[in-house]
Amino acid sequence: MIHKTRSPSFPTAYLHYLFNRADPQEEWHFEQSGLHGRVVNGWRSGLSLFVGEECLASTNRMVAVGGPPPLLTAEVTDANGQRRKIEVFARAIFTVKIRIVVDGRPLHRRYV
Repeated sequence: MIHKTRSPSFPTAYLHYLFNRADPQEEWHFEQSGLHGRVVNGWRSGLSLFVGEECLASTNRMVAVGGPPPLLTAEVTDANGQRRKIEVFARAIFTVKIRIVVDGRPLHRRYV
């Protein structure tokens, strides 16, 4: 299951960035068989994959088209001691939509 936190609209986020030099961010939280993580996207900080508080992968690419290869990939050991492979695909030009795949299984059918 993927849950996206509400993000500010483009004009609001841009004005906030322009005048406050803040980094507007979007977050997607996911959970799969006891594995809890989040993907964070910021205008300056780029796209990052976190499991717990640990950043496992990040990129500063500004444009992504959503196809293979994945934009972020990481392997993590879950609470049961199993190795899990997490892949994050993204479509990003004016808005960012992501798709998270854990062990080859997408958590959602479409980009969110």
